[in-house]
Amino acid sequence: MMDCNKVREIVTSARDGGLPTDGTPAGDVAIALAHAGECSSCASWIDASERIDRSIRIGLAREIPDLTPRIMAEWDSARQQGDIPLTTRLSLMIVAVLNAGLAFMHLAGSGGLFGVQTGPHSGAELAAFELAVAVVFAMTAWDGRTRGRMAFMAVISALTLAGTVRDLVMGSTSLVAEMVHLPVLVGFSLMLIVAAAHGSPRGPRNLGYRSDALPQTP
Repeated sequence: MMDCNKVREIVTSARDGGLPTDGTPAGDVAIALAHAGECSSCASWIDASERIDRSIRIGLAREIPDLTPRIMAEWDSARQQGDIPLTTRLSLMIVAVLNAGLAFMHLAGSGGLFGVQTGPHSGAELAAFELAVAVVFAMTAWDGRTRGRMAFMAVISALTLAGTVRDLVMGSTSLVAEMVHLPVLVGFSLMLIVAAAHGSPRGPRNLGYRSDALPQTP
């Protein structure tokens, strides 16, 4: 006599197109089916299992709204937020060119710029710094956006300003020598103006899609 639990395992596995992993022979499937036809408990269990299986497998497909128009509208709005006056763009490009020029002067070993002497190694590091800043200003002038760049430039500008004030107070440098940092501070000020006037494009907003608002499977 076959155990009810074993019968249910064999019948459900056979219904799903497979057999238990213990290698149940095909003959046992026939025995299990015969048992289920005589055992009211197994018959009820198998019938309930089939109803659950059908309710899971068969149902209305959820209607997913097409968010493409809203996403494209968000994208267009973000691009419009990046529009800035031509004068601001030109000003940012000017400070970008100035910083790039300083970088190439450092790379060329043009010592004595604003009274500042630099060696080959420190000159290369300063050139990398100036070029990075120039790229940020040029990109902002091109697309009118400040997102992802403000934190970088805020740290650089704050450290530059703090170092300049410290050196001037200690008398270790002159105001003329510190003019070399002016393009960085002016460029950051222009980025603040852009961010305040137009705002950096935010991340995707809630487009009104809620999973609980979709048709539910009965």
